[in-house]
Amino acid sequence: MAGRDDGYELPGSNITGAQAVSLALRPSRLQPAMIVSAQPHTRSKCGYRSRCPSIEGRAASGSQSLIKSETQSGFASVWSQKAGDERKHTIGVHVKKIILATVIAGLSSTAAFAADLGARTYTKAPAMVEAAYNWTGFYIGGDIGSASLSHNFTSNFTQNSSTLSNNLQQNSFSSTSFIGGVHAGYNWQVAPNLVAGVEGDWQWVRSSHSFCRQTDTLSVACVDDETDNRGFGTVSGRLHSIATARARLGWTIDRVMFYGTGGAAFANVKSSLGLSCLSDGCGVNAVKFAASSNTSAHATGWVAGAGIEWMIAHDWILRAEYQHIDFSDASARFSPDCGGCALTSSQNVRLDVVRTGLSYKFGGPVLAKY
Repeated sequence: MAGRDDGYELPGSNITGAQAVSLALRPSRLQPAMIVSAQPHTRSKCGYRSRCPSIEGRAASGSQSLIKSETQSGFASVWSQKAGDERKHTIGVHVKKIILATVIAGLSSTAAFAADLGARTYTKAPAMVEAAYNWTGFYIGGDIGSASLSHNFTSNFTQNSSTLSNNLQQNSFSSTSFIGGVHAGYNWQVAPNLVAGVEGDWQWVRSSHSFCRQTDTLSVACVDDETDNRGFGTVSGRLHSIATARARLGWTIDRVMFYGTGGAAFANVKSSLGLSCLSDGCGVNAVKFAASSNTSAHATGWVAGAGIEWMIAHDWILRAEYQHIDFSDASARFSPDCGGCALTSSQNVRLDVVRTGLSYKFGGPVLAKY
């Protein structure tokens, strides 16, 4: 290999590559410079100054490069760029490998977890069910309607007379009145379609009737003057409110219930009795006077009826109902100081009620019927 010239010349000079190496190794007092490879187009292991401390030591001792500084700078730039690209490429490859390994590990763990869970069990969806409405629970509400009333009066005027001791009369009246009030109760759904319950209500109603009548059979009703000097009597009755306490039994079809009801009825019946005897006394009695009295009696009776209810929501119930109410006689007596005369009265009150109402039910939600 000695004395061989590889024929390579450095750019811009007539010096071959072998000569350049020989000259570079000679001592020189010029400015130290980087020693480059004999073949600048290839990269050696010591292509950079920082990696060749031994050569730098030689340069510091006075070695001189025959390659111009401009050419050396160009070589260094090219090698630096190539080295940076290779480092980036190497880092990118490593990052890709790390990501791929992570994905593979994740997929493997997911597959293992799925294998542990086993196959998914599918069940058939339940069939559609019909909603069953539960009627059990307390409820409270209000109602309005119409009442047809009949007042049947039986009155009598008595006096101390062998021939004119009694004068019994019958008087009946009918009227229609608005009725309204409140109700409350409790239902038990004792079977899927059977409901039993109890209910109480209070209703406001207005009914008033009055009439005038004879004293004895020789008098004229509603006349007390010189043409009829035997006087006359007045009778009136009033009804302001009623109350009932009832049992109920119903048959349900989904959200509709048909029911019957019955129980006791209560009322406060007011009576007013009067005598006007200013002309010549009452009947056979010559004592002149005019007086009246008011009494109040608690009448009891019975009630029976039927109705239909519609559960428009699980806690709201709409109803329509009919009731017949019959009270016992409410009696009154008026005995003024008239020599033993008296006026008595008893009245029997009956009502036929048609009403509609709305109730709010507590508890007892809608149930599912399978």
